[in-house]
Amino acid sequence: MASETPLTDDNVLFKNIDGEQKITEIESYCMNCGDNGTTRMLLTVIPHFREVVVMAFDCPHCGFRNNEVQPAAALAELGVHQTIRVDAKEELSRQVVKSESASVRFEELDFEIPAQKGVLTTIEGLLQSAIEGLSQNQDERKVGRARLFALHGGHLSCSILLRTDPSNSIDQEAQPEVYAKIQEIIGELQVYVDGTRPFTMVLDDPAGNSYIENPRAPLDDPKVRRTTYKRTAEQMIAMGFTPEDEEPAEELPFHEQIHSFPGNCSNCHAPCETKMHMLDIPHFKEVIIMAISCDACGYKSNEVKAGGAISAKGKRITLKMTDIEDLSRDILKSETCGLKIPEVDLELTSGTLGGRFTTIEGLLTQVLEELQQRSEFISGDSATDESKSRFEAFLGKLRKVLAMEINPVTLILDDPLANSHLQNPYAPDDDPNMTIEEYERSWEQNEVYGLNDIKIDGYQSDAADKPEADAAASELRVTYITPQNEAVTVEAREGTNLLDLAHMHQIDLEGACEGSLACSTCHLIVQDPAMYDKLEEPSDEENDMLDLAFGLTETSRLGCQIVMTKDLDGIVVRIPSATRNVQQAKLK
Repeated sequence: MASETPLTDDNVLFKNIDGEQKITEIESYCMNCGDNGTTRMLLTVIPHFREVVVMAFDCPHCGFRNNEVQPAAALAELGVHQTIRVDAKEELSRQVVKSESASVRFEELDFEIPAQKGVLTTIEGLLQSAIEGLSQNQDERKVGRARLFALHGGHLSCSILLRTDPSNSIDQEAQPEVYAKIQEIIGELQVYVDGTRPFTMVLDDPAGNSYIENPRAPLDDPKVRRTTYKRTAEQMIAMGFTPEDEEPAEELPFHEQIHSFPGNCSNCHAPCETKMHMLDIPHFKEVIIMAISCDACGYKSNEVKAGGAISAKGKRITLKMTDIEDLSRDILKSETCGLKIPEVDLELTSGTLGGRFTTIEGLLTQVLEELQQRSEFISGDSATDESKSRFEAFLGKLRKVLAMEINPVTLILDDPLANSHLQNPYAPDDDPNMTIEEYERSWEQNEVYGLNDIKIDGYQSDAADKPEADAAASELRVTYITPQNEAVTVEAREGTNLLDLAHMHQIDLEGACEGSLACSTCHLIVQDPAMYDKLEEPSDEENDMLDLAFGLTETSRLGCQIVMTKDLDGIVVRIPSATRNVQQAKLK
């Protein structure tokens, strides 16, 4: 039965956390003892986060308690991938909002907590939950279920034993090898809880509804790297949504035409149209402007994409704003452009807010609104007075910039691809308050935008020589011996590592970290010691990962670090029968 404890007289479903919410109580089945307990549900709004449903279960018979958090708002526009390096014990107290679609991974341990119920906890709480989950049924794996039942003199509830076994059998045999491997993982996790060893935690949420607390907000968190990504169709299906069919963008036949194509509003999901137009900005270049206006909810948005060739150099625009009229200047901020205002310690990295065509005032207003709406853990009960006051002081300075109460103000636009533009009211003459600098991009910047792999000189001759090079490369041979003792020989190119080569030929070699030296699942054993001596010496990072591998031998190496050369032609490697990848349903 369900009962409701009304604490207010209004009919607002979701209210801010202030102690005046309606709490719903439901009699529920206890999964621990089999009797009935009570589930309490609270519909509320976490400040600067979103609407959530908080559920807490309490069993008066056995004392079992549990809590769960479910998001009540729509999916975020993009999925989120957050990585944090925990190298101090105080970092374990960081709060974490983990939605039901999020997975948590500990890189050095190659251990993953799959998507399950949503929780509001800390990093230490996630570790403790993982230890508790792995510890379940360890006694049964160690001595066998029948033996465990006998050790308890037959007084242990048989129904509780059978409930944990999918086969409903009391004759489960001992699994000492599995027990030892899981116990080793539990020991490593306990070391993390004790704070004596640094580790890397990855929180990945396709729904975009998970967060890691930033105690330095509104400043950037140096310990957390946050990226967003577009969800795949498989991820949408796994979350219970129907993926939309993507339609290729139409090529604009004439620059003066405005094209429109159907879509859905990202705010209310109602059908709406996106309009697209190619615009030639005087004294700049061609750009593509896309605008969305939803008639159902009034939501409006625009985005700007570069329409011309990639510039040979990056561009940095510096404007010294001395008058409120400067705020009305048109600004085209591309998705690769970063923005700084040193006077108020404001810095937006490349990609923040996407591409925008607006005014300086409109851009700064959007920055202010985004900070007020999406800064987590600032106004809630978990925030300290110092962090609240620091954040409010920062917002206050940003409001003063919008009112030009801080004078002068320096606005810096830094775009490595030179696709951003700031209006010059004195054109074609120079603007006395604006400077434009061109600079050479660094190798790292070219790598981020994929420019290092673009070849524009001599590619015709390379294409003509490719058949001969392919024939020479195909002379190399590699033989894999599978765990089933099947020998599989494949052709290899010089410079290809054995992990990628195995994946090219559908050979079952895991490589969970995709060759980033963060796991040992691509462990291989070189069969010929003489061939092993031809390999380069393993790095310290590779040796650290090999120490985690099962079945380590004198000729063990990681497949991602064995790179084919002519000297290695004919190499034979064995794939071990066991890998350390506990996140899978069973151990290989």
